[in-house]
Amino acid sequence: MDYRIDSETVQIHNISINKGDFQRLFLYGRNFDLSTGTDSDALEAQQSKVLEKFHTSRELDVLDLVKLMKQIAQWGNVQGRLNWRIEDAYQFEKEKLEDYFKIVLTVAEEFSFGVPTFDFAQIAETLLRILLGEESFNGVEIGIDGIGPFLTTSVLRFYIPNHAAAMNSSVERVSGLPLSPSGWARYRKCCENIAGEMNSVKLFRDQAGASWRTADIDLVVWQFVREHS
Repeated sequence: MDYRIDSETVQIHNISINKGDFQRLFLYGRNFDLSTGTDSDALEAQQSKVLEKFHTSRELDVLDLVKLMKQIAQWGNVQGRLNWRIEDAYQFEKEKLEDYFKIVLTVAEEFSFGVPTFDFAQIAETLLRILLGEESFNGVEIGIDGIGPFLTTSVLRFYIPNHAAAMNSSVERVSGLPLSPSGWARYRKCCENIAGEMNSVKLFRDQAGASWRTADIDLVVWQFVREHS
């Protein structure tokens, strides 16, 4: 098992976090997001509007989605080296980019409206492989040069926050889990399970009693890694 919870600590592979630090780490992580010029709650709200539009009309505006992807790169503090790659993808690989977003939105739709017909864990690794071009989808290769696992897991984190987590090289280094489709599937499953267990014993995200989601546990890990790097 990649995670363990006891009376005082939460273990995610090689990372051990005191339970009493979770609320503080989450709050500090949110404040760090704001310091980079991105409000993750506002960004999630924008993604929700895009998803709602896709759900009701099947409309997909690639330019709007590219703008949101750039904001996600800014959230991850990597916009300098990724914005040019996102621009290139829009200019020269627009069809692939459209396929990429269609897959993301179709999966996000499954977990946002009604009762899902399958468990996200069943598709997580394969989904990332398809988006990275490591597997074809209906005979089509989706992978876009330069848009790798960090940006793609971050995109999934914002569209599917109850089930997805963003993983970067720092989390890989400290946790010991590889930044790969299989490593990400294990990492996001840890975050999802921990969120469920924390909620079940009423150790909530904040004083107002908000429930933890997979993306929130991920933010705790990110902040812990920042403080111990």
